[in-house]
Amino acid sequence: MQGGQFTVAFGGLTPDDTEWIATIGDWPSDKGILYWAFDDQNPEGLFKVLDGRSFNDHWWMDLAVTSDLRTLLRARHTFTGATWEILTGRAKDFGITDPDIRNDLVHCASPSDRSDDRCAIIGFGTTVSLRDAWTAQGLIPSKYYGSPQSSSGALAAPTLRSAVAPAWAVTVK
Repeated sequence: MQGGQFTVAFGGLTPDDTEWIATIGDWPSDKGILYWAFDDQNPEGLFKVLDGRSFNDHWWMDLAVTSDLRTLLRARHTFTGATWEILTGRAKDFGITDPDIRNDLVHCASPSDRSDDRCAIIGFGTTVSLRDAWTAQGLIPSKYYGSPQSSSGALAAPTLRSAVAPAWAVTVK
């Protein structure tokens, strides 16, 4: 993507814990990838990296998952190795037991090398949109290594990625 500056891998688990690796759909774009897993007429996700350097000196990242399955996307800056991991699924997949929200869809996004293994960003829904995902130099901004950011008080408690990140975690190619 973006002239070879980014690589991406996307996959997940079915409810019976069967692993799936997404297939890149037939959509010719250097800025975005449309993924499907089970049926090429039913996309599971859309991922984009946009060059926002002329606006704010950063690369922008958007992910929209159109599934309630547990998913993991890894997006890596090819030259620096700076990698985002984005997990989506039901709140119960993240260890959240509150009966009012345990079946709601949520996301957890973090730099892969975050030392405390917590989500940098957690919120309801399966979309993540960052206008500062990587600096112009291809590094993840330092603010994503600090206190977790939540879009909802119900998810304010940081969630451990290790409890969510599965053994099936796909490798970035």
